[in-house]
Amino acid sequence: MPSTVVVGGQVLVYGTLTMINGTPIPNATVSIYIGGVYMGGALTNIHGNYSLEFPMPQIYLSRVNVTAIYNPPPGSDYLPSEATTPINVVFNTTSLTINYTREVMWGEPISISGYVSGPPSRSVIISVDGLNITTYTRNNAFSALINTENMTPGNYSIMVYAPPVGPYSPAYAEGLVELNSVVVNVTINTSPLVIAGLPIIVSGVVSPWVGNMSLSLSLGGETILLNLSSPNFTVSMRTSPLLGMGRHQIIVSVSSNPPIMGVTYAYGVFVLNILEVAVPIIIIVALLLVMRSGVISISSEEAGTVGALQPRLGPVRIELGPNAEVKTLREEIAKSVLSGKISIKNVRDIIDALANAVYAVSTKTGVKLRSTDTLREYLRAVRDKLGDEEYAVLEELIRLGEYALYSPHVPSDDEVRRAWELAKRLMQ
Repeated sequence: MPSTVVVGGQVLVYGTLTMINGTPIPNATVSIYIGGVYMGGALTNIHGNYSLEFPMPQIYLSRVNVTAIYNPPPGSDYLPSEATTPINVVFNTTSLTINYTREVMWGEPISISGYVSGPPSRSVIISVDGLNITTYTRNNAFSALINTENMTPGNYSIMVYAPPVGPYSPAYAEGLVELNSVVVNVTINTSPLVIAGLPIIVSGVVSPWVGNMSLSLSLGGETILLNLSSPNFTVSMRTSPLLGMGRHQIIVSVSSNPPIMGVTYAYGVFVLNILEVAVPIIIIVALLLVMRSGVISISSEEAGTVGALQPRLGPVRIELGPNAEVKTLREEIAKSVLSGKISIKNVRDIIDALANAVYAVSTKTGVKLRSTDTLREYLRAVRDKLGDEEYAVLEELIRLGEYALYSPHVPSDDEVRRAWELAKRLMQ
């Protein structure tokens, strides 16, 4: 057997199988291994000699062992035997270099090129985010473009692999690419007072402007979709006549479309429902008119009795326990939820987590969530009163809550569990 072999070249392994006293063992099968890889079996002749010829496998190590193993069949009088000898392996080390764009805007392709030594044409496999692309070198050079539209912004590992070819070894190269996105800010202007049932004029501006984009505006179940071709917009938005009086939020949802990352904003307005104000007044006026007409009368004795029963007016102090305050917070947060989502259990669970967390934070900081505050405004209000860790926890919870409450997204069970984990950390 030669002491040096070339990957892909022919290898002849030979030897003799005998007993300790030198007596040959004929018709026995000897198994041959190179570097632990089984290459085949050789049958001994009457003199105990065996040989096996085969091409050197793609083992790219400078030195490997060749092993011959004899395992006697069951019931044989012979014992197992094994012999090993090292051989040198000659191969060419492949050189692989790659070039690629380190920072790419979401939606733009990742450009990868490089050089592979060896044959002028050989395959190259490029892997990014579980996507494998096979290309081939031309005069040892290669290039490829990786589409990023189906990826999400973040950091990705790039792996480039050149498989072995004959005497040329495999080669690996890797790198890291950062896929960036654009987070736009939508600022809107409208009247802070909205009359239920009447349209409102909403104007806004998008910055930075990166081209055509879509967004939606929602208020109390009424939604309008906008396909913008410029950063400035002005629209007339309907409002429901059944919209309850009180604090509501205009929800602005930006659709994800590379390179724009989807985001949701909330802006507070106060809704005045004329029906809620007018109906009680009409009823009172009607009663007064009926009483003046004499249809209903109260005797002086009854009046005296009624007057005696009237409580003395004065300031009344109402003490709210923790459960009552949490319930109040829950109702306040629920006012701004998109119509139809409040019936979803996971949405209600996240509202509960937010209410408990805000109550815990308000107890620690003394800063209450006002009816005019959005969750993000409350986060800014407590910024200087919380430690960095507590602020980070509250920020993550509010970000999770805004996504669950103000967008079409339906929160998963894992998001609900995460919301309660964050809330419990603030309640400790």
